Amino acid sequence: MGEPEEERLEMRLVSDPGFVEEFDMMVDEITAAYVAGQFAGAEKEQVERYFLRSPERRTKLEFMAELLHQVGAAREEQPPIVLHDKRPSFSDRIRAFWARPYFAPGFATVAIAVILVGGALWFSRSGGPTPTRSFAVTLSASNAERSTTDPAPKIESFKLPPDVNELHLELLLPSPPTQPVSYRADFVSPVRIQGLTIVGQDSRAVVIAVPAAELKSDRYVVQLFMIFADGHEERVPGNYYFRVE
Repeated sequence: MGEPEEERLEMRLVSDPGFVEEFDMMVDEITAAYVAGQFAGAEKEQVERYFLRSPERRTKLEFMAELLHQVGAAREEQPPIVLHDKRPSFSDRIRAFWARPYFAPGFATVAIAVILVGGALWFSRSGGPTPTRSFAVTLSASNAERSTTDPAPKIESFKLPPDVNELHLELLLPSPPTQPVSYRADFVSPVRIQGLTIVGQDSRAVVIAVPAAELKSDRYVVQLFMIFADGHEERVPGNYYFRVE
């Protein structure tokens, strides 16, 4: 697609939940068909060159292929599903997909992967907890705003994929702590938000999680604080910068 078509597609993925559901289902079906060897020639080349360019889709492909390898034995074919004159539900489409003519023994195992990958989406839209889809970014601290000699800070700029609901920021530490500490992370720009959720830490970095719904197109600044055993805090030198497009 050209740039205008891509922009229109991205807008629909952001604003039309029904279209997002159809889009996710199509991604699962194309991935399953590729694993099953249903594409050939120019069609296969297009899938590999464009569709599988996404790291998330390649990960999903590897998961399906590994599952197919482990299951090995073919499952029994299911009877055809007759859909009524109404818009099929997610589960109806899964069952109809299972019953298609190309769903021969050996390909049935791929359906397990489709159900496992797509089932979380169906479960969340049926009242279950929403699965976490995270997007990870690594940031280094910059002292630029506290020095007249350092260059301007390098601001990591990115666009959150439409299906992501949580941003994971890996904040690299300028130096490892000399004693056991815990951490606190705050947004200081564009608004001050204290106590961001910390989901991991080691001697090299601290990882914080931010709900994607709370982020808009803007420039953000994060400050990190070390909390020592006696309760006193020290700020980790520098700021962490990023921009959401």
